[in-house]
Amino acid sequence: MINTVPVGGKTPVLTVKELETMGFKIAPFPGMAWTAAIKAMQRVLKELKERGSLERLAARMVSSQEMFEVVGLSDYRALEKKFLEF
Repeated sequence: MINTVPVGGKTPVLTVKELETMGFKIAPFPGMAWTAAIKAMQRVLKELKERGSLERLAARMVSSQEMFEVVGLSDYRALEKKFLEF
């Protein structure tokens, strides 16, 4: 196992294929989606502050329905319904 931190870490940045070739079976990339999301949030807030609109970024954003599905809202609604019927 190798712990990779491509942004600001001490481990050399290697591709998954390179790590496989070196014999690594597990290579977590902790926080990579989170750090990318933070950059995206900063860009959205900057755009909103500077232009007062997010129209230019709309194509890069998920719909409300997609957002709700990512967080599992339908599962929570089903669970809620189950307990309300109890």
